[in-house]
Amino acid sequence: MKIHILKSDQKEIENYKRITVSDDQINLSEISDNECSFILANDVLDSFSVENIGSLITSIIKKLRIKGAVVIGGTDIRLFSKNVINGTISGENAAKIIGSLRSMTTLNDTQNIIKSLGLNIDSTQISGIHYEIKATRG
Repeated sequence: MKIHILKSDQKEIENYKRITVSDDQINLSEISDNECSFILANDVLDSFSVENIGSLITSIIKKLRIKGAVVIGGTDIRLFSKNVINGTISGENAAKIIGSLRSMTTLNDTQNIIKSLGLNIDSTQISGIHYEIKATRG
């Protein structure tokens, strides 16, 4: 099974099971542990408070089968701050970004959580202030 975890206003990918997140909430009860071969959660971290990101990632990883892959990502607070300081992001746009997110994390912190759960980091990608990590279980 392949699942796509996304916000309610985003369009899902065809042939993926849609799981919608809202602020600090996700319902994965319809999916058995170790059932998924691929999980796409490229913007999911921005919908959770920093305190809940570890438990969110743990919940997602439980659904992943051995040799399954996950793509997870969010907004990097260091890249965001750097772009605001450098003037790449205006004060007005920075306020809009902050208002639309529940939290921001860092690529390194997220990688450390993923590694602590026994996954192998396959690749990381940074685009502007956003990052994505692709990891494989087992």
